[in-house]
Amino acid sequence: MKVRSFIAYPSYDREKTADWMAYNVTMALKGGQFKGYSDVSISGKTQRITAQNTLPIVTWFGQKVVQAVGQQDPGTAIFVLPSSGCTTFGEDPKAERLANAIRSARSPIPVEMPFRWIEIMPKAAGGGGTRHPNVLRSKMRFLPPEGITRAFLVDDVKTTGGHLLAASRLMRAHGVETVAAICFARTVWERPDKLITQVDEDLED
Repeated sequence: MKVRSFIAYPSYDREKTADWMAYNVTMALKGGQFKGYSDVSISGKTQRITAQNTLPIVTWFGQKVVQAVGQQDPGTAIFVLPSSGCTTFGEDPKAERLANAIRSARSPIPVEMPFRWIEIMPKAAGGGGTRHPNVLRSKMRFLPPEGITRAFLVDDVKTTGGHLLAASRLMRAHGVETVAAICFARTVWERPDKLITQVDEDLED
């Protein structure tokens, strides 16, 4: 599976201003709490991102998703993965926030939230719970949208890729092909040369 991400999410001791900026904007996208602020250039304009002002980051990611998807054949959709607390189809404020940003960016294809968990799942942050795709798949449920045979997966952060693979395997069992995955950030354990840069990876299934 091809996975595209746009920023490195530091899972190491954050010592530099750039480290905190990458952390803050990722938390802003996730809807999490963080202290202070980060000034970020978005479309040539400096935006001050705080826990109270996260919309510019969410809007930017929605635009990036639409750009990455481009024009697609009928029967293709965008599926937003569920947050760890989503146990009811369609009742997921975090996923809805991302889905609405993608729709607002004039997605040319439908944007759906067709997944849920059978129980509240441990958060990936801090290594909570298993990351094994088959275990995650057993705890995930999928309601295939009518007429959709292929889809892009969207998530906030790729760590091991376990959630992406679990969703993809579950989709495949229902006859839906995964085109690619698009994530805002990718977890890194060492400081890369560039924190804000688009990276395309292959996630082995």
